[in-house]
Amino acid sequence: MLEHLPMGKVATVGLAPAIFAPLMNITGSILANWWRGKPVKTDEQLTKGDS
Repeated sequence: MLEHLPMGKVATVGLAPAIFAPLMNITGSILANWWRGKPVKTDEQLTKGDS
């Protein structure tokens, strides 16, 4: 199947990972730092809201 594709299309296959891998690393780091500052709810606090 790959032997029928023009060379220009095969060369762009790595474009998405080259863009989105660093983007995911940056956004993941930002989210981790944001979640680090948020307080963690205990089991007692979680079950209190169910009643």
